[in-house]
Amino acid sequence: MITLSCGITLFLALQAGGLAGCGDQDTAQRASAPPGLTRTVPQVVRRDCEAAAEEMDEGAVYCPPLVPAGRTYSQNRSSRGKVSIDAQEDEYVLSFVTSTLRGRDEAQPKNFRRHPGHWLIRVADQPKELTQGPGVQVVKEVTVEGTPVAIVQRKWVAYDIDAGHVFAVWRFGGRTFEISLHGFENRNLLLPMVEASIKQMRNCSEAPSDEPVPGCELVIPAA
Repeated sequence: MITLSCGITLFLALQAGGLAGCGDQDTAQRASAPPGLTRTVPQVVRRDCEAAAEEMDEGAVYCPPLVPAGRTYSQNRSSRGKVSIDAQEDEYVLSFVTSTLRGRDEAQPKNFRRHPGHWLIRVADQPKELTQGPGVQVVKEVTVEGTPVAIVQRKWVAYDIDAGHVFAVWRFGGRTFEISLHGFENRNLLLPMVEASIKQMRNCSEAPSDEPVPGCELVIPAA
């Protein structure tokens, strides 16, 4: 097992033009983001997170605080723009396409190497087949903020919502969380996104509060 502590934090601080110790983590994270990612979450992502929360009966939607940088489109809508959110009880799946993730993955079968830059977040009560099935390989196990995380690649063998993706899976609060990016070449973006999301989870309660909690604006309780 590999434990991630302040390695990503130090990287962010260096990108911001200075040095930082573990105690400067919050300042460094606010100041910068790893290349290819942004802390300015697009409105389309925020809106779809809010729509998912409206469909749920319990829990909360953890809208990701660190996302792929670039123009982002929702795949949670019909061709006519009608919202069609896959969310129920305390589970949800939200899919997006970001232009900067578009690429070519030579690890996939010939007809499935080019991809438009799909990524998704998914929460389920049970892990089901997320780390099993055709074409699936658990490539690494890490610990982020004290939480065990599996890094998984799903080669395009048969259609699945995350076929051709590299993704992270972890358990928190009785649910299974997934962040998934199409294209094995985008693997370097995954761990910073996971670290930001897990830190958000640990800092923010699912229960609604009368007073807003700083840094928890993207945690949206079920309606």
